[in-house]
Amino acid sequence: MGFVMGLAAVCVAQFTIPGGDSPWVLLIAIPLTFLVCLIPGLVNGVLIARLGVPAFIGTRGMYGVARGAGFLAAGSGMTLSVNNSGLAWLGSGWTPVILTVVLLAIMHFVLSQTRFDQYAYSIGGNPQSAIRAGVNVRRHLFAIYLIAAAFGAVGGIVYTARFAAGAANAGEPMLLDSIAAVVIGGASLFGGTGNVIGTLIGALIIAVIEFGLVFIDVNAFGQFIVVGVVIILSVLIDQYKERLGGAQ
Repeated sequence: MGFVMGLAAVCVAQFTIPGGDSPWVLLIAIPLTFLVCLIPGLVNGVLIARLGVPAFIGTRGMYGVARGAGFLAAGSGMTLSVNNSGLAWLGSGWTPVILTVVLLAIMHFVLSQTRFDQYAYSIGGNPQSAIRAGVNVRRHLFAIYLIAAAFGAVGGIVYTARFAAGAANAGEPMLLDSIAAVVIGGASLFGGTGNVIGTLIGALIIAVIEFGLVFIDVNAFGQFIVVGVVIILSVLIDQYKERLGGAQ
């Protein structure tokens, strides 16, 4: 996800630059960026849902592909500066916040009020049981990886809009934070549990921890250690809860 975000940040910059300051160029740049970033999700879906490649291996391979593609798309420089008023509006003021709230609301509804929700949790809890219940596990997993890639694209577009520059490593610092936010938010590594609101709370907790460390003059390397410890503790708690639930 981190390097799909970086790929999107570079692509939206590359597609926007030829149009100069015209806001209409975004009507082409943003859809093209989504199309490019859906490719890693498409490949992940084929590898994991269709060909049975273990999820960790498949996504780890695409991590490298997306990372390399992002740096190649950036050309000789690490970042691509963009000067477009329409893109700047997308990344300024309350616009990113409103966009985030809307997307969170949509996904919260999807994951709590639709069949997509039931299928996702059943697959996460026990894929074989989901198959016996008549769930098309392959098609559903395929859709999940496409949705994940689309959200990575949103993150990259907003990053470029906020900083007026696209960077292939835009999402790299968030790789660890994203895992920590989901686990702290109540999603089990064993599958079958978790929700969008919990993940949002987890992300806010991580942000508070990191900003707090900045205020007490802890450097960036120390922050990685703290977040890593938080992840380990969250996993240990998750395992304890899983064992306790199994014992009951």
